[in-house]
Amino acid sequence: MKSPATAAWGVMLVIGLGFGAAGCGGVPGEGARSGQAAREDVLKAVDLTRRTGSAKTLTKVVSVADGKQTVMQSVGVFDYRQNVGQLQLRLPGKGPVAGVITSRTLYVRGRPLSRPDRWRVFDLWAMGVGALLGGGLTDPSLGLELLRGVSEDVRRVGVEQFDGVRVAHYRGVLDVRHALSRASANSSAAHLGAAAAEDLSRLRIPFDAYLDDRGRVRQVVQVMTLRYAEGKSATITTTTRFSDFGTPVSVRVPGPADLRRQPDPARR
Repeated sequence: MKSPATAAWGVMLVIGLGFGAAGCGGVPGEGARSGQAAREDVLKAVDLTRRTGSAKTLTKVVSVADGKQTVMQSVGVFDYRQNVGQLQLRLPGKGPVAGVITSRTLYVRGRPLSRPDRWRVFDLWAMGVGALLGGGLTDPSLGLELLRGVSEDVRRVGVEQFDGVRVAHYRGVLDVRHALSRASANSSAAHLGAAAAEDLSRLRIPFDAYLDDRGRVRQVVQVMTLRYAEGKSATITTTTRFSDFGTPVSVRVPGPADLRRQPDPARR
């Protein structure tokens, strides 16, 4: 069995993102809120956000390992009803990479990952726990779905201004296995738990979530600290912002003629 760190690092490397390369049910209140009440606020916010139908997203992943920091970013739109989205990825040392995401498949196009006129394909379900590390970079619905694992170890720490919007700030811990077992049907998250239940059994992630006065998630920050070798660890901070709820989303999923042909292993 691969550890969460081993599986996740493998996924990052295979898509060319290696670290070494180059208020409950409405208006948030002012008072303290913790435990089950705060947990219900966060859970309700996940459903309220999805019910908007769609959103523009901005995801930033900052990894720190061996004293080196790597920053990756994606911007795009996501349709929660159809579980499809399109992205523009900004990766260290690489040109812009276009992405299309469905509940099962990630398509990427742009050098050096693929020819400009051909899409490279990744099966998200097959990645298992590996898809979690930096997963919000290519699937902005993942950070939202992980909030379903919020434990009672959560509290509202204050009310702030975020991008000109009044938000309630919640801080707590996520149980990843619990989150994926309750993920929205047909989302990529719904299939990661079955593929990696054993690896996920002890994975808990600190988080901060910011809910607007309509109870929607405006930003979620999640931090993973994973071992990848004896005496070594990496810290991966994923921040996803949501805006322009209900924005129109038009995504063309690549067809067979658009895809990069994968080499036959027997002929290598």
